Amino acid sequence: MDICDDGLTSVNAIEASIALSSLRENVFQQWTSRVTAAIPEAAELREKVVTSALQRFFDEIIDTLRKTPHLSNETSQASVISLHARDRANSTAYGPRELLHELQLFRQSLFETADASGLQLAQQDRAIIARTVDAGALEAMDAFALAHREIGETFIACLAHDLRNPLNVANASAQLIQVKSIDDNVLRLARRVCAKLINVDEMIGTLLDAMAVNGRKKLRLKITSFDMKSLVDEIAADMSLPDHPIISTGEASVGFWCRSSMKRVFENLLSNAQKYGAPRAPIKVHTEKSPGGLVLSIHNDGPVIPENEMHRLFSAFHRLADIDIKGWGLGLPLVQLVVESHGGTVVVSSTASVGTTFTIQLPIDCQACSSDSSGKS
Repeated sequence: MDICDDGLTSVNAIEASIALSSLRENVFQQWTSRVTAAIPEAAELREKVVTSALQRFFDEIIDTLRKTPHLSNETSQASVISLHARDRANSTAYGPRELLHELQLFRQSLFETADASGLQLAQQDRAIIARTVDAGALEAMDAFALAHREIGETFIACLAHDLRNPLNVANASAQLIQVKSIDDNVLRLARRVCAKLINVDEMIGTLLDAMAVNGRKKLRLKITSFDMKSLVDEIAADMSLPDHPIISTGEASVGFWCRSSMKRVFENLLSNAQKYGAPRAPIKVHTEKSPGGLVLSIHNDGPVIPENEMHRLFSAFHRLADIDIKGWGLGLPLVQLVVESHGGTVVVSSTASVGTTFTIQLPIDCQACSSDSSGKS
């Protein structure tokens, strides 16, 4: 060991890690004091302000110094510091600022405790510690944001579910009034109530769609066995309009998919075809098996989709700029999300001579994509 002119001890990286490890308790005592004094939201933590996750983060900093003093792996602490961030998101009133401040105080406490004890850390060792803490802070911010988003999604999903229960009761009551009453005014009002309740339910569906499109890479799917052609026929019958008849052709195709999600896919694509298609022109849906799985196509005649709009067609909240049709622009992004969550693809072609066709390709068996399948969804 070399002795510096100022009397402080200069040590190599391994010795630094051992010496710093002995200061562990002092580091966290100083850090706890600083956090409780500087961050009001930490007061509720009381004696639990130091979590096991952050203590493990300190231990891994020591380990980084001991093993790779010159080549620090800046992402090695990701999982540990993420646990700390998720704990703060779930159990405190912290915001991103408080979390970042906490980690800044941790780094300051570590360096100042080392300096006060006479431990002279080499410049390269200080740089490794600083980089590790900075990288951990970035990872912690990502984990914190993700945890808060999950909390928000869970809250909204539960609220939407709870809202639908009284809506269903109100709708059933309004329908019962229509059956029991013979008063025209009462019947008219009951029909209006039912219509408005349907509107509210659609708004809730739109909210859930927005969450799915913007908050997840894949949907949670409930995979069951059913005939896709039968589902298409059912939806076509429900949605056919006098000026937009829907013609379903093809063959029976039994496979494993999420029925409710695929129902939303067809409802969105057929609704789009009715909005943007040529009046009185039939909309054609074709179901066909292929060597690679199942091919579904939805075709409508009418205005061509501009080429400069094609690349943004599946972007959330995007609608064709030159067509004045109300909507949130979530239909096609949801279609793409559902199809890709099944392991499939959706493409669109649009020409003035042929019309517009959305083509979906799906595997016949999507059981591996189920939300019950070992985290594959």
